[in-house]
Amino acid sequence: MAYSGTFAPYGQGAGLVTATGADTEIGLVHRLVDQATDVQTPLTKKIAHFSKLVTVAILGLAAVTFAVGVLRGQPVAEMLTAAVAPAVGAIPEGLHAVVAITLAFGVARMVRRNVIIRRLPAVETLGSTTVICTDKTGTPTRNQMTVTDIAAGGRRYEVTGTGYAPHGDLRLDGRPEPLDRRRIDELVEGYGRCALRVLAFARADLAPGTTRLDGLPRLTLLGLQAMHDPPRDQAAPAVRACRAAGIQVKMITGDHVATARAVGEQIGLEGAVLTGTELAACSDDELPDAVERTAVFARVSPEQKLRLVRALQSRSHVIAMTGDGVNDAPALKQADIGIAMGRGGTEVAKESADMILTDDDFASIKAAVEEGRGVFDNLVKFIVWALPANIGLGLVLMAAVLGGGELPILPVQVLWLNMTAVLILGLPFAVEPRDDDIMRRPPRDPSLPLLTRALTARVLLVAAILLAGAFGLFHWEQDHGASLAEARTVVVNVFAVTLLAYLFNCLSIDRPMVWRGVRRNPWVGVGALALLAVQALYTYAPFMNELFHSAPLGTDAWTRVVAVAVLTYGVIELAKWAPRLRQ
Repeated sequence: MAYSGTFAPYGQGAGLVTATGADTEIGLVHRLVDQATDVQTPLTKKIAHFSKLVTVAILGLAAVTFAVGVLRGQPVAEMLTAAVAPAVGAIPEGLHAVVAITLAFGVARMVRRNVIIRRLPAVETLGSTTVICTDKTGTPTRNQMTVTDIAAGGRRYEVTGTGYAPHGDLRLDGRPEPLDRRRIDELVEGYGRCALRVLAFARADLAPGTTRLDGLPRLTLLGLQAMHDPPRDQAAPAVRACRAAGIQVKMITGDHVATARAVGEQIGLEGAVLTGTELAACSDDELPDAVERTAVFARVSPEQKLRLVRALQSRSHVIAMTGDGVNDAPALKQADIGIAMGRGGTEVAKESADMILTDDDFASIKAAVEEGRGVFDNLVKFIVWALPANIGLGLVLMAAVLGGGELPILPVQVLWLNMTAVLILGLPFAVEPRDDDIMRRPPRDPSLPLLTRALTARVLLVAAILLAGAFGLFHWEQDHGASLAEARTVVVNVFAVTLLAYLFNCLSIDRPMVWRGVRRNPWVGVGALALLAVQALYTYAPFMNELFHSAPLGTDAWTRVVAVAVLTYGVIELAKWAPRLRQ
């Protein structure tokens, strides 16, 4: 049987067409691709959930403000306007911009590590990966089939040389042996245990001009050819690194069981091998357990690859699947992140994938996981850093509305903070280097929210400090003779300078790092200087005073502003140290 897409580079013949279009084997692959569902990435799930929580909180904040004002006898129209102010202040306008920029920088770094990202959220998905399913040929191996042994004419030959280099010798072992059926099976099994792929060669004598075969003629066995596709130098270390990071690695191949087992052992994947026949015998309930405890799969069909991915996803795993052929497309599309080969991959595989390896090397997947984890860390750091300012602004405005006094900060000043402090200080997070221990951590639990309880408590603590500091200083300044414009300028600078101090807290989620953070990411220093420059312009430039209703401040006012910032930094550093002190 010749399948659709088969090439006949030499000879002549006639054939009977038994199926066309969707009924061919390639058509089956296309049907499987259509059946594969697009999976929402962990980042998009978490951002969507986080956005819902923020939206509910903001609407609740506005509703409370409106209800309290109306109950106190304020006009409904006036309270509608007043309720919008804290809602606008609490919206994290810069979140989506910084998320997109951080992912884009991650894409750029991955290109330098031989990885091309086709879909932006795939950058972070790599960092969430819990299982990597890899093909055998070309990813952990070199994809350079090298003939090493020949069995023919009752003799065994050893062939030297490596890869496609035109160098090597043919050596005869000098032991003639009859090649009976039992001996042939033993040779095939022996070659397989040495991680060799075996081809059998046979010939038949036909009359000249024969163009039709009614049946297979009697063939004469010429011999066996054993080929070795050597593992890549970095394959085994990369598998070890992934396992140290808590990521399961599974090899799925259509090759012989013995070959699959031997290659698996060479790259560090040991244990029982599950065959396609055994997979077919597993029910849908039994399959997830069988797949979880197996690292190597042999004689697997495209339908079974798709079934394997779905079985792992039913256990809430985040799956990265590699593939290069047309028959890999369904599994590539179904996986959380499909990885196609750039050199040897088909266009169908590349179109179905989320990322492409330009060097077809398994070690590049490990590098991409490192980058993906770093991207997620940076996004969490930014959110933990930026969210207190939004919550604090909303609370300050809500307190003013409920108190019935002047607004401590105007909407145009809120816009100034979002366009300057949040963006200037937020962008360095996009280029923050990954932590040294990033591949010694277990994968993140896909079911966990974007912010843990501890981080949520930290966000609320900083927001409370901002509320107390900004609202308190607003009334302090006015009680001690400052104008309304000066008091509002103090509030704006409390938020800006406190965000600057808190930035150094957030360079590491759980470890103190001030100067080390500046040394390893010089853009932090650039951002800090830029923020101080624009805040000085905002405070002292006459045209900025007129445009944003700000006013120059004296030394005493700046001292109080800096005190709030230093207090914030000290409290968060103590909160970081507290768990270590308890231990």
